[in-house]
Amino acid sequence: MVAICAAALCKNSSKKNSDIIFHSFPRNQSKELRQKWIHFCKRKDIFNPTTSKICSEHFAPEAYQRDLQNELLGLPQRKILSETACPSIFNPRCIEEKKVTSRNYRRHLKERQNFLNSILKGNDNKGLWKYNAIYS
Repeated sequence: MVAICAAALCKNSSKKNSDIIFHSFPRNQSKELRQKWIHFCKRKDIFNPTTSKICSEHFAPEAYQRDLQNELLGLPQRKILSETACPSIFNPRCIEEKKVTSRNYRRHLKERQNFLNSILKGNDNKGLWKYNAIYS
C-alpha cells in the first residue's frame, strides 16, 4: 500500500521515495500530542488521522531515539520515533514546484513580445501596467 504524507503541500509518497519513512499519527499517547500533529498538517480538507501518515522529512533528528537492539547486533539502523516526538519541519524541498507548461511559456513570450513592440512603437503605457501586474 502506498503511503502519502498528510502534511499540506507535501507530495512525498512511498512510491516516489523509498528513503523516506512514514510515521502513523499517535494513538495511545495524549490527545494533546495527536492534536499537535493534526494542527501541523495545516489541512483545509477533512482527513482521517487514524489512517494517515507524516513523512520523516518533517521531523528533526532529535525526534528519533537510538535503535540499541540493531546497534548491538550490528544490523542496519532504523529510525525509531520517540513517544513525545512532534513534527516541526515544514520542509520546502518536499513541496512540489509548479511546473511551467509549454503553453504558459509561449503565452508569456507572446505577452512579452507584444509589450516590447508597444514600447518601440511609442504606444501608451497601458501595456507596461499590465506587464508589471502579471510578472511582478
